[in-house]
Amino acid sequence: MKADVFVVDEETRQPIGRPWLTLAMDVCSRMVMGFYLTMDAPSRLSTSLCLLHSVFDKSAWLQGTRDHRSVARRRSAGNTARRQRRRL
Repeated sequence: MKADVFVVDEETRQPIGRPWLTLAMDVCSRMVMGFYLTMDAPSRLSTSLCLLHSVFDKSAWLQGTRDHRSVARRRSAGNTARRQRRRL
């Protein structure tokens, strides 16, 4: 899909064009497994690089971010505790 943004030159501020975003998504969970962003039109190369990104380790991308699964678990545990207190 063509991204709905324009890339501009850093010095002249002239528009360069719109980038193309290739996504690999899991159908069941709708999670984005991989992506590839380029200024070139979609091709076998962009599809291949997107698929490579989807299967490679992403721990370098996630360094410095919170573990969203643990946040969701804590939130769920808090909601369960509140529901139990209401019943009492």
